[in-house]
Amino acid sequence: MDFQLNLNAETVASLEALPPLCVDPSMPVRDVLHELQTRRRSTVLICRDGKLSGIFTERDALKLMATEANLDVPVEEVMACDPVVVSPEDSVGDAIARMSRGGFRRLPIVDRDGVPTGVLSVRQILRYLVEHFPAAVYTLPPTPEEATRDREGA
Repeated sequence: MDFQLNLNAETVASLEALPPLCVDPSMPVRDVLHELQTRRRSTVLICRDGKLSGIFTERDALKLMATEANLDVPVEEVMACDPVVVSPEDSVGDAIARMSRGGFRRLPIVDRDGVPTGVLSVRQILRYLVEHFPAAVYTLPPTPEEATRDREGA
């Protein structure tokens, strides 16, 4: 019960989000891939006039490379438009629900004006859960959906 209450009370602002990596929609995909590689990131936010208009991830890049697509086209031609986002005021529980429903590993964090302030990843969510609920996380069996047949431990 306490676990659920904390997830609904804590906000996304309390998580350690990554700073946003924003590019212009006209940037060629090849250059976007170079940015992702040199900055060791897996997500780039596409911003027009400072506001989020799309997202391009490593999954998108793999799909393009698998089809031998032209990497010299503007990223706006291949980005995911109007991505699902969270705001700093949204609860951690809401962020987890959005990630789960959409199958997302990352969500842009935007302010009320649509300006990106960060990127929330599954890694930050897991770090939050481990820090706040270590007993619940560390005592889970290796495959929690299966009941153990033999006693574990001493």
